Amino acid sequence: MKPLKIGTPWGWLPLFLLLLITLPAGSPAQADSGIRKIPQIDLKVRSVGGAPQMEPLTLSVAVDNKKQIRFGWDAGAGKPLRVTLDAESMTTADEGTMSLKLRASLELPDGRLIQSSRQDRVQQRATILFELYRLEGKPVTLAVEATVGETWRAAGAPTVGQPVRFEVEILFVDGDSEVSVERNQLNTFEGQSVRYELAGRDDPSESSLTLRLTPIRIIGDLVEVRVQLSGKLPSRDADDGAHNDELNVVASDENVIVNRGSSTPVDITVGEPPIGYRFRISPQY
Repeated sequence: MKPLKIGTPWGWLPLFLLLLITLPAGSPAQADSGIRKIPQIDLKVRSVGGAPQMEPLTLSVAVDNKKQIRFGWDAGAGKPLRVTLDAESMTTADEGTMSLKLRASLELPDGRLIQSSRQDRVQQRATILFELYRLEGKPVTLAVEATVGETWRAAGAPTVGQPVRFEVEILFVDGDSEVSVERNQLNTFEGQSVRYELAGRDDPSESSLTLRLTPIRIIGDLVEVRVQLSGKLPSRDADDGAHNDELNVVASDENVIVNRGSSTPVDITVGEPPIGYRFRISPQY
């Protein structure tokens, strides 16, 4: 049986060759890298009003995802307030608009636990005033500045068990300056986490952080990494910006997409100007 031929401006060609010529260069089979853009809400949380003040905190919440931060908030009564803030983002029918649900748990100095929640729509940018409680007649209120943005997420099916080595450089950040503290190599496997403990630069009681890295999935030269940070950071005086002895309880949880061999910075800082640490993370596999 002879192969089927099709007449074309270039003459008679076999059918399989014609299909190769006419296959779109950007066909899904070739162009799908497994990475897609998804919406997220970037949040900056600060205190307002005359009640206790706190250092600004930031976090990002991808669509249909939840994030949680815990922090201490000086109440001026000898014991700090303990706050747990949960943020959840959801899509809406309107393009460029997302729904943000906030839940807060506030532990008062006397041990009482106050819970509150609210839900708002965010179109591009909004500032949400979230009153948690009234302490001695003064409102304990958070101002949550929300901005709709985008992030990347790996969508392909993950491979299993591939070894991954993270090269991590840790830098101390103080305002516009940064000083390299140390470098480390952390070894793990795809889908499994590895943990590193960082004590204070001069005195372990000054600050402490726990870094946990999980390579969620690998697609070619790209790896999606879950970066979790938690611990305590030093504070600044609100008036002159000088360091003081108080510590802020901080936590962050985010996913980043990194090219093999390149590095991405992940910061965990408090205050303005910022003080804290920057982690440069470079995966090798």
